[in-house]
Amino acid sequence: MIPVVIIGSGIAGLSCARTLTAGGLAPVVLDKGRGIGGRVATRRVGAMQFDHGAQYVTAQSPSFAALLSELHTGGALAEWPDEDDCSRYVGQPGMSALAKALGAGLDIRQGVQVKGITKIYDGWALKLGDSVLQTRRVVLTVPAPQ
Repeated sequence: MIPVVIIGSGIAGLSCARTLTAGGLAPVVLDKGRGIGGRVATRRVGAMQFDHGAQYVTAQSPSFAALLSELHTGGALAEWPDEDDCSRYVGQPGMSALAKALGAGLDIRQGVQVKGITKIYDGWALKLGDSVLQTRRVVLTVPAPQ
């Protein structure tokens, strides 16, 4: 049985998966989309590319600030200069680079829509179309309307 399933591969879901992995668990991230990142995305139309969703990211917690700094040093992020002292970052070459860097090495399953969640004797059963996936714990990181 999978120890933890995280529904949603946005920044919250990916950050949660990284933290759980660092703690010795092997979470599975499920997302209904074709790409990861949620509201931090780069879209492509023909030869054109544009960022859709968040224009930049900042950190409120010291641990996320350290992670953004690490990704900046590694080249996945560039600093967005501003007139205040708040560090803002953008993905390099697009915002989806942030999600790709956060998701590196994680078990992410895209194109998987969870249709229902049912409590079972020792965890949860996730209905995925015609199949069922069992897990001990579920973390929901999707926006409320979904």
